[in-house]
Amino acid sequence: MIKIIFQIACAIVIINLSQKGLTYSYDLYQKGKASETWVDVKAKVEKFEYRRSSSSGSRGPHGYRTGGQPSNPHYDVLYHYTYEGAEYSGDITGFGPYSKGELKRPRGGRATIYVNPDNPAESVYVKGVSKPNLGFMAFLIAMGLFGLILSLLALKNIWRYFRN
Repeated sequence: MIKIIFQIACAIVIINLSQKGLTYSYDLYQKGKASETWVDVKAKVEKFEYRRSSSSGSRGPHGYRTGGQPSNPHYDVLYHYTYEGAEYSGDITGFGPYSKGELKRPRGGRATIYVNPDNPAESVYVKGVSKPNLGFMAFLIAMGLFGLILSLLALKNIWRYFRN
């Protein structure tokens, strides 16, 4: 009976974690897809560097912002742009993680960024969905399926236990 309880507990934890990860990852996916239609705007890039880790800064609700968690490699960007006569700043790289060398360094301190026309304060350095985010989603789906299979095995064992 303890084996069955352990199987059920593991299945619940695995399914819960994969569901939370999928929700976060899918949110990034939707924002990334939406950003493909955003407006191109020229920006002055103040900061563009790849950092191995950082102990300060914060991560935005929909993308990787300036800073990060310890040992979380990321691009640290800061840019300024004008959209419809108003001045804005942005520090979101894109919707998902990007590896070293994946993003192009701006030439002459200027780069094209992408602005949400419905909310001009929202912008990204790279539009679209990052490839690592798609891989992470596939991993989480596989993890959720594993949790489901584990749940079915636990139910089968419960059925056997009470049948005998």
